[in-house]
Amino acid sequence: MSAAEPAHPAPPGINSAQDADVIPLTKNRAGRGQTSRSGRWNHMDNHQTPAPGGGDRDRTDLELVADYVEKSFNQIDRTISNDETALVFVRSLDVFVHVLAGAHAKGIITEDQRDDLVELLDALRSAPDLV
Repeated sequence: MSAAEPAHPAPPGINSAQDADVIPLTKNRAGRGQTSRSGRWNHMDNHQTPAPGGGDRDRTDLELVADYVEKSFNQIDRTISNDETALVFVRSLDVFVHVLAGAHAKGIITEDQRDDLVELLDALRSAPDLV
């Protein structure tokens, strides 16, 4: 074999006039159906800036907090839309609820304060579903 010959010749049909076996990628192809997080993806043929979650409506306080939590996780190259990361996030909330119970038992916070804080933490549990 001379140096001018390729070491691994192309498979037959690649450089021929025949049609090659390819997967057609057109913008009119059928979708895969809506997924729970499909609204946040911007398709390649859509050159408009994607709307924030929820489209044109005003975002709720919980959605804004969920967005803040997501951005915080993004700063450490994580996302709470990942099931494993979401599980760790929710487990961390469980641990903090336990800490609040201890603070109440030691008289550091009142029962009402504990209940108010636990209510806030319980609302945060839905954050992974909102991003």
